[in-house]
Amino acid sequence: MKNTIISLVIFFILNIFIIFSINFVNNRCIYYENISNTLERNINNQLWDESYKISTEFLKNWESDSQIISVFVSHEYLDDINSELLKLTQYIKFKNENHSLAIIHNIKFSLNSITDFEKITIKNIF
Repeated sequence: MKNTIISLVIFFILNIFIIFSINFVNNRCIYYENISNTLERNINNQLWDESYKISTEFLKNWESDSQIISVFVSHEYLDDINSELLKLTQYIKFKNENHSLAIIHNIKFSLNSITDFEKITIKNIF
């Protein structure tokens, strides 16, 4: 009986951890998608100085958050976003609108891939 209770407690703790991790990753991805949308809007409006400031803050925040997210998500997604963000800061710095917008779309796609990967579906379980 004691083993059954211990197993159930461990099972519930594991489920709580899973729910926490999924919510954390989804909230962070939504936050970064909102920043990406802001960057896209600023670039379309030719607000380069503000965009550069936002992109460097984005990179700084992403570097700190990605260390936590790496516990829950494959490193491939995080490495892709890291390299895209490094490119983005330079494209914005040199006011290259086409490349900046393309990079932002790549970042959005990667963030959406992370949230899709974290959803509890049959496809993701097996």
